[in-house]
Amino acid sequence: MKLKIVFLLTFSIISSVCFSQKVKTVTLNTDMRCARCEARIVAGLKNQPGVQDVSSELLKKTVTVTYDKKKTSPEQLISAIEQMNFKAEVAKKGKKSTLKVEKCEGEGNCEEEKEKEK
Repeated sequence: MKLKIVFLLTFSIISSVCFSQKVKTVTLNTDMRCARCEARIVAGLKNQPGVQDVSSELLKKTVTVTYDKKKTSPEQLISAIEQMNFKAEVAKKGKKSTLKVEKCEGEGNCEEEKEKEK
C-alpha cells in the first residue's frame, strides 16, 4: 500500500513538472482602442494553435496568453495580432509600451470598423 502511494505521488510530481515546462504565459502590449478591438484580438488569439487561455485588460491595452510552447511562440502570437491589423509587442516588466495608439472615436467606432462599413 505504501509503495502504491509513493508511486502515485512520484507520478503526479513528474507529470506536473513535465506539464509546466510545456505551458508558458506571455503578456503582450497591443494598440487596441475599444471593446470591439479587444474582443477581436481575444477571439483571434483563442483560435491560434496551442493557445489555452487569453485574458485582456483594455485600460492597460494588454493581453495575457497561456500557450503550449511546443505549438506556438510569442512571435507567432504577435504575428497573429498583426494579421488582425493591430500592433503588438512583448510587455517588459517596469517598462512602458512603445506602441503608438491612435484615438478611438468611441466604443466600436475604430477606423478598421469604419473601413468595413464602406
